[in-house]
Amino acid sequence: MKALAIENLLGGQQVIAAVQNPRTFEQALQGKACSCILLKFGDLQTLAPNVQTAHRCGKHVMVYLDSLNGIARDSSGMAYLASLGVEAAATTKPQLLETIGRSGLLAVQSMFVIDSTALSLGIESLQKHRVQLAIVMPGCVPVEVFSQIRGQTRTQLLAGGLVRTERDLRNALTKGAKGIITGNRELW
Repeated sequence: MKALAIENLLGGQQVIAAVQNPRTFEQALQGKACSCILLKFGDLQTLAPNVQTAHRCGKHVMVYLDSLNGIARDSSGMAYLASLGVEAAATTKPQLLETIGRSGLLAVQSMFVIDSTALSLGIESLQKHRVQLAIVMPGCVPVEVFSQIRGQTRTQLLAGGLVRTERDLRNALTKGAKGIITGNRELW
C-alpha cells in the first residue's frame, strides 16, 4: 500500500477510536472526531457484521490481531480479513507484518517502547519489514523517542496508550505523530 492509504485511513482526522467491546464500538460509530475504528475484540461470528456496520457509518476499520479470536495468523486469515473490508491490521508480532502486507492490508506494527533495548529492536523491525505505519506505545514517551524512530526509518507514527486528553493529543502531534489511538470516548 502507498503512503496515501495511511492518509485515507485517518480520513483527515487525527484520532482513531480503540474499542474493546460491543458497547464502545457502538459509541465509536457516533464519534465525529474519528474516521477509523481499531477493533480490539471480535471473532469469526462478530467481525463481519461489525466491519459492515462501521463502513455503513463511514468509518474505516483497523483490527488488532493480537486480540481477535478464531482468525488464523496466516495468509488465509489475512485474506479473510481483507475480504471483509478491513483496511489495516496491527500487531506486536513483527513476523506477521509481511503476511499482513501481502494480503493487501496496511500492516501496522505496535511497539511497546519500555526501554532503550525495546526502542532499538523496534527500529530494527521497522527497517527490516519496511513498515509504513507504527503505533508507539505508550504515546506519552519523550519526544526524543519519536525523533529517533523518524530519524532512522520512513515509518509514519501513531501514538497509542496513555493518550487521554486533548493536551496528550496535541503533545503527540507536536512530537511528530500523524494521530493517536485512544479509548477515551471524549476524544472521538
